[in-house]
Amino acid sequence: MHQRLLSIRIRNELTDEISKAWSGMTTRRYKGYKGLKKDNLRDNMRNLELGREMGRPVISAENAKTMKLITDVIEGVKELEVKEEDNQNLYNMAD
Repeated sequence: MHQRLLSIRIRNELTDEISKAWSGMTTRRYKGYKGLKKDNLRDNMRNLELGREMGRPVISAENAKTMKLITDVIEGVKELEVKEEDNQNLYNMAD
C-alpha cells in the first residue's frame, strides 16, 4: 500500500514538472486557470495546447464547455447554410 501511494505521488510530481516546463504552470494551477475542478485537463485543451512546439505561448483559458459553445455556433451556421441552400433550390425549381 505504501509503495502504491508513493508511486502515485511521484507520478503526480513528474506530471507537474512536465506541465511547468511547457506551460509555466503546475497542473493544479492550469486546471484553475481553465476553471476546472474534477475534469481531465487534457480533455479540455485545444489542439494547439496539446501539440506544443509552436515557438509562442499556446495555453488558453478555454475548456471543453467554452469550446462546445463555439462548436454549437459553428454547427448553427452550417444548419443555416443548408436551409438557405434548400430555400434557393426550391426557388430555382419554382422558376
